[in-house]
Amino acid sequence: NDTKPYLVEAYLNGKSGYNVWSNGLIEQWGMGMTVNGVADVSLLKSYSNTDYSILTTARGGNGQFSNWNVNTDEDGLKTVSAFRARAAYGNSAVTGYASFWWCTRGY
Repeated sequence: NDTKPYLVEAYLNGKSGYNVWSNGLIEQWGMGMTVNGVADVSLLKSYSNTDYSILTTARGGNGQFSNWNVNTDEDGLKTVSAFRARAAYGNSAVTGYASFWWCTRGY
């Protein structure tokens, strides 16, 4: 079967949006902001399960930081409609604020 997936639904609202493909794949993206190293991100479209991937990229903040962690195990916040992101440098949480881009993919 050489049928390629095609876009069936698209949504864009400023810096966030999603695409839904004919094979059921959902891609979502947006910009988040941590407060004292933590941000709870609400997804625009719910997934069918929690087996979706999450990617974050540092954007800027009120200090120097080198690595980002997306926490899905420690306090369990990864649901079909939300996830928790943590900003850290070394082993310390970023204090104040830090902004980041995020994207998710799954079914």
